[in-house]
Amino acid sequence: MESDRIKPEELLSLEAYDRVRLMRRAVVIRMRDRRRVEIGPWVSVVFENREAVLYQIQEMLRIERISDPAAIRHEIETYEELLPGLGELSGTLFIEISNEEERRAALPGLYGIESSLRLKAGRAEVRAEDKRPIAPEFVRPQAACVYYLRVPVPPDVKAALRSGAETWLEVNHPKYAHASRLSPELVRELAAEL
Repeated sequence: MESDRIKPEELLSLEAYDRVRLMRRAVVIRMRDRRRVEIGPWVSVVFENREAVLYQIQEMLRIERISDPAAIRHEIETYEELLPGLGELSGTLFIEISNEEERRAALPGLYGIESSLRLKAGRAEVRAEDKRPIAPEFVRPQAACVYYLRVPVPPDVKAALRSGAETWLEVNHPKYAHASRLSPELVRELAAEL
C-alpha cells in the first residue's frame, strides 16, 4: 500500500497538539518500540509508517514553534521521505554506540553498513537501499549514525511475509555481522502494509 502524501490540514495547531501530545506520544512510543528491531549490540532499525511520520512532523512544529504555512509545508516535505512507497518498507537504521571514544573508533570501520542490510523472509530475501545516498564528492570514509532506508519488496518476499514465514533482518558487513528475527506480530503488521 502506498502511503498517501501528508496534507497540512492533517496537522494540529500548536495549541491543539499541546493538549493531546502526552497521549499521542505514549501511543507512538509503544508503536515504535514494537516496530524496532535490534541487530547486535550497536545497530537497530525502526520500520517507519504514516503515524510515526505524522508524529515526527508534529513534534518538529512544536519544538520549533512553526505555524507559517510555507514552513509547515517544508517540514512535511522533509519528513515525507520516510514514508514507504508502493511495494516497499521504509526504515531508519541507527548506529547506537553510547561511549563517544568507542563510537569515534568504530564509525570508520562501519563505512558502507547501510548497503549491507538484508530482509530475509523464508527463502526469499531483499537488500535495503539508502534513501539519501551521499554524492561521491562529499563522501567521508566512515559510517553515519542514522540512515533512511527503503526496502523494495518483490513478490516472493511479499508472499513470504504474508504467509508468516520466519523473517530476519541481517547486517552482513565485514566489521559487523549480526542478525535478528522479527516477531511474528511485526511480520504480520509489515505484511498488512504492503
